[in-house]
Parts: sequence; structure tokens; C-alpha cells
Amino acid sequence: MVGTFPDNKTKRTIYLADNTGHIELVLWRERAENIEFGKGDVLSLQNVVLSTFNNQLSVTSSFETVITTLNEEMTVASTQHPLPKSNVVSLETFIVAIKEFICTYTCIDCRKQIDPGAYMESPTITCPTCSTMFLKESTQLSNHCMVRLNNKQWFSANTGVSI
Repeated sequence: MVGTFPDNKTKRTIYLADNTGHIELVLWRERAENIEFGKGDVLSLQNVVLSTFNNQLSVTSSFETVITTLNEEMTVASTQHPLPKSNVVSLETFIVAIKEFICTYTCIDCRKQIDPGAYMESPTITCPTCSTMFLKESTQLSNHCMVRLNNKQWFSANTGVSI
């Protein structure tokens, strides 16, 4: 537990590693209490925050983070210049295909994805899930898709968009 009552927050630090290096994964609140996985599991981390503290790179969960355990074996890209104690991998490739492309806003209250189509001309957005109304400028427009690289694997891609 971190903080003082009544604002205690649960924090859990997990060390992720493969043959290219390691990194800390910091989980907060419900994720720290509920997420279970074991040694050898392959994880998919979406919408995490990459940060540096005391010259150590770490990955931290946020409200938008999605962590799933994949039912597959780990495939690590080969590198010409691996960095010691790092999870950074360089890979020369090109995009072969893009699929499942969606563009969304994220509700500032319930964090559900919202289709921007109905709100193009309006300065406000009303979340269809929780009915929260907020200014479009208070959230970021994001692109989500799957990209296929020349190594014939699909990867998820998520980028913020400035308007």
C-alpha cells in the first residue's frame, strides 16, 4: 500500500524479462490486486506509460492499460546491437498491411472508447456508456490498428493524434 488513509493505493512491481533484457512493470490499484500470471507467460501490454526513475526505465499501468496473457511462445527479434540490461530491440522492417483500423476518443470518466464520427462538428462529447459530457479538447483522439510487418507477424499499434 502506498499513501495515507483514506487515499491508500495498492502498488505491485513485477520484473519482466526475456533474453534481450528486463524491465519493471508497475501495477496500480485493481490491476495490482487482480492480475495474475506466471513465469513463462507472454503478456500483451497496451496503453502503458514508459518512464524513467533513478536512471531505470519502467512500464507503468494507467486507467487505459489493458494487460492480457497470450497463448503463444515468446518470439524475440534478433538484434545487431543489443543493449545490456535493456528490453529495447531494433528491427529493420516495413509494413506490409494494416487491418482493424479504428479512430476513437476515450471517455474521461469510464475510459470507454467513443467513435468520433458523431462528434466531428461538436465541441462536446457525451459518452454513450456513462452519459458523461466533456469537451473534445479534454481527451485525445487515438488511432488503433493491427500492422503486419515483413516478418509475417501482426502487431498492435496505438498512436495519439493532434488536431
